[in-house]
Amino acid sequence: DTRIKNLVLMGEESVEKVKDGFIFMGTGSKLLVTDIATCGKLFWRALLGGTLQPREVETLRRTARDVLTFVPFIVILILPITPVGHVLVFSFIQQNFPALFPSQFTSARQKSMRRYEDLKKQLDSVMEQEGLKWREEQFNKAVEAVEALTANVSSKKEDKKKISLLEESLGEVTSGTPEREA
Repeated sequence: DTRIKNLVLMGEESVEKVKDGFIFMGTGSKLLVTDIATCGKLFWRALLGGTLQPREVETLRRTARDVLTFVPFIVILILPITPVGHVLVFSFIQQNFPALFPSQFTSARQKSMRRYEDLKKQLDSVMEQEGLKWREEQFNKAVEAVEALTANVSSKKEDKKKISLLEESLGEVTSGTPEREA
């Protein structure tokens, strides 16, 4: 019974590790695609005669280096070696050739991406709340404007009634006979 529980726990841990690995690779791939898209825009701007900031030039260099190192990185991942063999190969590469890892597949870069996404979600939430407040303010202003317009319309109707009553009264005064009874 205990051995079965241990096997189940090991299986669950293995599934969790595989899941984390896929998430890590997916996030790294997403980062690589975004970096390539950003560099494409920067490169296009430079081709059109725009000036790039040193930070943007460094981004271009880093992404070019990452694209070049991505191929050997994927080849090593695809090679049919045991999990221990992958760990040994990647440990050796990380110690002797740290630049061989694409930056998108480092935990520091992915952690900064997660922080950025969290901040973006918070900003979007705040912007949405502010947008709702702005819409509510605009709605209240519109309601006030409609009320002011309808108040003017009703007072104009009342004014017209008063004017017509005055005209009738004047008609009575000038003719000496009441036209209608009030």
